[in-house]
Amino acid sequence: MKKEEITITFYAAECGEFHEMGEYTKCKTLEEAYKKYQKYCKTSANMCPAIEFSIHDPDSIYSDMEYRLPLSSKDRGRLGTCAILQRASTGK
Repeated sequence: MKKEEITITFYAAECGEFHEMGEYTKCKTLEEAYKKYQKYCKTSANMCPAIEFSIHDPDSIYSDMEYRLPLSSKDRGRLGTCAILQRASTGK
């Protein structure tokens, strides 16, 4: 029997607290989510945009739960602080 692969999915939220109050986009890579996040920071900064991720691991009790990626206002211009998740999303 083939074991199910562990994957990671990223989400960009226009409103980090209440997803239904704005756009909530599923992204395949951290870079894609970060580009959406940057857009939301410019157009909807008062809604507290966020990047979230979900790890899909059938052997974990934490599978498919959404976790917020902590970013400060200083991180809005760069993505280097997220190198570990970036590698995980690309498999490199």
